[in-house]
Amino acid sequence: MNKKKKLINNTMYRKTYVNIIWCLVFVLGILIIPTFINFGLKYIIHNKYICSLLSNIIFISIMVIVYYRDLKDEFKIFKRKFKDNIKLCLKYYIIGMILMIGFNIILSSILGGIALNESQVRDVLFNHTTYMLINIVLIAPITEELVYRKSIFTVIKSKWFYATISGLLFGGAHILTNIISGGFVATDLLYILPYGSFGFMFAVMDYETDTVYSSIIMHSIHNLLNGLLLINLHMLGVL
Repeated sequence: MNKKKKLINNTMYRKTYVNIIWCLVFVLGILIIPTFINFGLKYIIHNKYICSLLSNIIFISIMVIVYYRDLKDEFKIFKRKFKDNIKLCLKYYIIGMILMIGFNIILSSILGGIALNESQVRDVLFNHTTYMLINIVLIAPITEELVYRKSIFTVIKSKWFYATISGLLFGGAHILTNIISGGFVATDLLYILPYGSFGFMFAVMDYETDTVYSSIIMHSIHNLLNGLLLINLHMLGVL
């Protein structure tokens, strides 16, 4: 195994079975751990939005502790190859955007409307703007990239298999709202395509740049620009 793969898979720091265990803990735990922490915090802090942010920050902290040495090495890589990494990031981001927009246009014309997850995000964004901007620009990108990119890549070493699994899980996570709400229908599975294609390209981005910081930064920038656009359209009465 070359140095590149050792850094991002970190087999020099952890055994394979340990990586598998942590991967499962975080992929499954993203649905449970923040909720469990939030349940405890609500008895101390009565603002549900602050509780939500704190519970997710604690979850992120756990992942950072587990992957600290990985993240330290990958930050050095990101800085050392900054210009090259930015070029690759933009390349894969643009491809991901084209795929995501294309799938959304097709699904919108066939199914009408937007995904329930997107609808709920917009509602909170318009009514609790500060909270939601913090969430989508800082909390969500770090959480999702550490879970759906970093933890998975410590287990799956094949580029395309890793990107496919990462994309499917990322896409699937974004339609869970429909399932949890009880309003799930079979056609909701199609929304895995736009979200999944974006996640797929983020995974390829990280693989090519040797660092999860690539997708974290691009994910954060994407959410910021998208959030500001939606807020402006809402203020103009378009949405």
